[in-house]
Amino acid sequence: MDVLLERDKDELPATWKFASWADVGLLQGWAEFLGRDSSGGMRDSADFARQAVVRWLGYADKHLTVGSLDEAGQKGLNSDEEFVALLVLKADLWLNPEHPLAFVYVRRTWCGGLYLEFMAGHPLAEGSIKGVLRATIQCLSNLAETTGGEWIWWEATKDSFPKYEGINQGIIAKTNVLSSTEPRVKDLFVVRAAQLQSLLKQIGRAT
Repeated sequence: MDVLLERDKDELPATWKFASWADVGLLQGWAEFLGRDSSGGMRDSADFARQAVVRWLGYADKHLTVGSLDEAGQKGLNSDEEFVALLVLKADLWLNPEHPLAFVYVRRTWCGGLYLEFMAGHPLAEGSIKGVLRATIQCLSNLAETTGGEWIWWEATKDSFPKYEGINQGIIAKTNVLSSTEPRVKDLFVVRAAQLQSLLKQIGRAT
């Protein structure tokens, strides 16, 4: 699935692809890009990639991974079995066209929901590439439509929550069905898949 990112105010075309075994190995190597002065966000990205790979490998051993939209659609619409998808975002005009610029690891639950367990941009993309969050929502919307999923949820980290709150005056936070609970739930977002396209229209491309 093709998306548009932004680098130095220029458009950066990119594409979501289901991860190959080579991509899995590259994600495992993200920690190699961390320098002595790396930020907490960079370290989180490398750690999330490592954890996503470990979990994906566990499902791969049980033949519960999908490698294409068609396969995800067939499993999602004809089964109540869990499976996972690992997708990588690649751009020809970035660091290396073969190296993932970002990734998402999604688990499809037995009842059809999509749980975004991990997402992150490459450590070297932090602060230089914009639009990864929007591209991720586009990816999730496509997956939900293909698999018939009605719900998507994810957990916000301490560092990511302020970003969700700040984007377009908290438009992402406002779509959270848990936003009106008392006490307010801050670390878990539950969003109807049907709202994602509307959400995309309200979020700036550079987000």
